[in-house]
Amino acid sequence: MIRLFPVLLLAACAAKAPMSPAVVAKQLSGTWVDTGGATASFDGKGKNLVCTSVVDYDGEEFVITESGFKDGQFAWTYSVPSTGYVVTHTVTSVEDGVFTAHWANVKASGDETFTKQ
Repeated sequence: MIRLFPVLLLAACAAKAPMSPAVVAKQLSGTWVDTGGATASFDGKGKNLVCTSVVDYDGEEFVITESGFKDGQFAWTYSVPSTGYVVTHTVTSVEDGVFTAHWANVKASGDETFTKQ
């Protein structure tokens, strides 16, 4: 049992480790499409990354109110003009050509996968 503790502790720490802003900025730069057909565009230079646009599958442009790194994770927030909802996405994992983000608004939350275009 003593031998397993360090392994479990390392695994738990690795799962909560913040992502490198420079690496995430490089990986996320460009345009991505989510599973619902909306597109999100990001511009990354050095350690800076900003969400520059989010357009729904039906062409509605969302108003980006905030984007950046907080507590080691990249997140962006936008308002939906047609509903008044405010939605925040927080990146939870990044792989080659795919990333996952947790999203939340006042009515619901979930996880969504984005694919590079």
